[in-house]
Amino acid sequence: MHLVSSGEQHLDRPDELADALARLPHRCRAAVVLRFYEQLTVSEIATTLGISDGAVKSSLDNEPRMAVVPIGHRLAGEATVSLADLTDENLVVSSVTGTTTLELWPDPPRPTIGADLETIDDWLIAIAAAIGVGVTPASTVVLHPHPDVRFIPIHDAPTVPLVLVWLRHNPHPHTKAFVATARHALARAGRAAS
Repeated sequence: MHLVSSGEQHLDRPDELADALARLPHRCRAAVVLRFYEQLTVSEIATTLGISDGAVKSSLDNEPRMAVVPIGHRLAGEATVSLADLTDENLVVSSVTGTTTLELWPDPPRPTIGADLETIDDWLIAIAAAIGVGVTPASTVVLHPHPDVRFIPIHDAPTVPLVLVWLRHNPHPHTKAFVATARHALARAGRAAS
């Protein structure tokens, strides 16, 4: 499925839209349904969802999630893991900068939050010190490598949407050029922007 700025939809299979919607986080799914099924305006959607209509979002990509474990952890040698593999673990999160909450696990059992830290550096140090394990977007592997942790793909976790957000009114004069450059970079890397 491809959603284009005019609101037009292109479906390759009849069930593709339902599958794609089911994988979206709740708020994103609600916005798509309100826009494309209920035909609400951006302002009406903002009011309904209790968010600002001054922001415009451009979805660029979806990142897979990775489990982050200390190098001596029982899962450190695995090629991939599942969310169920993490349910008996203490989870280290960052409610300030992170994307992981207990709602990532659709049904109990869920892990226990062992620590909630403010920075990604503190988060990585806590995981390296075996206080718990973490879950993060794949970009963390490149942006914040750490020699004492192992990043392992989680094969059944929903992806993390990568979006650009800017003010609709009074945007920076180079916003359009930046968005075009970001989309071009993703296309060159073989990752389709939506």
